[in-house]
This record gives sequence, structure tokens and C-alpha cells, in this order.
Amino acid sequence: MDLRRARTRDWLMGALGALLVASLFLAWYRSCPGGDCGTGPAVTAWEAFAVIDVVLLVAGLLAVAALGLTLAQRTPAVPLALTSTGTFLALAAAICALVRLIFVPDLPGAGQGAEAARLLGAWLGAGAAAGLLAAMLASIRDERTPAPPLSVAEQAQMVRTLPLRSSDGAADPGPRRAT
Repeated sequence: MDLRRARTRDWLMGALGALLVASLFLAWYRSCPGGDCGTGPAVTAWEAFAVIDVVLLVAGLLAVAALGLTLAQRTPAVPLALTSTGTFLALAAAICALVRLIFVPDLPGAGQGAEAARLLGAWLGAGAAAGLLAAMLASIRDERTPAPPLSVAEQAQMVRTLPLRSSDGAADPGPRRAT
């Protein structure tokens, strides 16, 4: 596993995938009975959604797996294929998260059409899903992997020495020993 193999957009993709997975465990909504949002129970994404939470989880885990494959594989073919197919899932996750940010689902324990407040998890989840889509699109745009830096021995082999010329134009024989 070579950490230098991943580009900035790959690290961003993995971090946003991890943030998306972590946001599923945070509180997304709070029901507001009678307009008082401080007293209602907070609801996580696992409790508020039926299928969308699974889509968000798979998209986040796929991004983390793509980062892991980028670090482990010598060629970009496998991580690029996973990221390319995962982009469609990230698109679905971004659309679902943004729609659920705008239109709050019916919360368990709240009445039909009850008002709900959006909490930190909803904002982080929607932002991470949208950012994940952008990071995946940026990651599949460039197929190259960064070249690892050369060792000192490899750099020394690339250095070409030129012969020195004396003032009269004759080639200098090199360093002389003092006698």
C-alpha cells in the first residue's frame, strides 16, 4: 500500500464517503409538536428513511473502498472502474439527500404533515453526498496516478556530467593531484 499513489481528489472522495457514512448515525430531524422544536425527539437517518439510508451507506462505503483500491493497486484500472460505476450511485445518493433536505419525511411518532427541524446530520449528509458526487467526477476525469518520487540513487543516475574545457579550448583532463 503506497499512500503517495492517491491524488488529492481521491483523498477527498474517501473522506467525503466516510463523512457520509458517519452522518447517517447523527440526528437528521427533530419533530416540532406545536411549533416547539426543542422538545421533540431527534431522529437519525436510519430511523427516518426506509431505503434512502441504504443508498447513502453504499455510496459512502464505495467511495472509501475506491480510495483503498487506489492505494493498493499498481494500476488505476480497477479503482477507476469502481469510481466510474460508483458515480451513478453517488448521483442517486446526492439527489435523495438533497430531496430529503428540502422535503422532510414523515417522522415516527409525529403526526401526519407535522413540522420538523433539520439538524446537523441532514446538512452534513446532503453536503457530503453532493461533494462526493463532485469528487468522484473529478477523480474519473484524470486516469493518471502520481509518479512516486525518485530515490537519491535514481536521481544520481540521471545526472549527466559534462567535460570541462580549459581557456585554450582543450578538454580538461579532470582533477589533478598536487605533487
